[in-house]
Amino acid sequence: MPHGSDWPTATTITDDPEQARAYLATVLKAFGPVGAIVDYVGPDWGTVSEPDLFERPTRTDEVARHVEHKLRAAGRLYWRVSRFRSVAETRELLDDLQMKLSVVYRRMQQLPNVRRAFNAGRDRDVPDSGWYQDPPDNPWYPHVFDTSVAEEEVPEHEKWGRLLLAIEDGWSRVGYLLRPDVDLGELLEQPPTNQKNPERVLWEAIFALLRECGIEPLERYQPLIYTLRAAHLLFGIEEPPNPNSVGYVKFEFLKQQASSGKQQGIG
Repeated sequence: MPHGSDWPTATTITDDPEQARAYLATVLKAFGPVGAIVDYVGPDWGTVSEPDLFERPTRTDEVARHVEHKLRAAGRLYWRVSRFRSVAETRELLDDLQMKLSVVYRRMQQLPNVRRAFNAGRDRDVPDSGWYQDPPDNPWYPHVFDTSVAEEEVPEHEKWGRLLLAIEDGWSRVGYLLRPDVDLGELLEQPPTNQKNPERVLWEAIFALLRECGIEPLERYQPLIYTLRAAHLLFGIEEPPNPNSVGYVKFEFLKQQASSGKQQGIG
């Protein structure tokens, strides 16, 4: 992007670069001139922490790029919400997965005699390494999750032992995700619940960005229906936004913002 330009001139969100630029330009009309946003957001908003040695963007460039970055993030959020389970559902499935991993662990404890056949599989010529010992000397029996055996100590063809290592690692990782102090929604880049449809999540993200840039009212530079229709096209959403739904979501969004006491934008 040339230094001093108003808005980014390229994007790769859609397959057709020319159409993408047109859609992005329409969305960005809702944000008005970049200069007003630069004055509103202050010096630290969207700054480049480690600028490239040969490309030192102006403050206007930084703000313009940051707005585009946040628009892309809103599009990614839409697709994550539409394609993947909610955080609450994911947590339930992870809890079920953790339980099933423990079941597999116990079953493997009960089947030490299967080890040789398991390792051979389709390859009947795999030699017996002697690494796996019968109980009680075998380090994997009965304490599968004993980390005293490192992965590099397990021979490559010892499939049984490597499966146990994978179960141990998976059980530990799932347990981490289920910890109460871990923000699963942040890790998944999704809202914490499944109460809103994907379109509403996208719209509210754009509304929040408009307010963050000091655009008050939200239709200061163009009607929201134009902005959201262009955003749908930009992110490959076939259905156009419903005007009645847009009005309702806007009303609920502003009501929530007012109740939370968030700062108003420039008038």
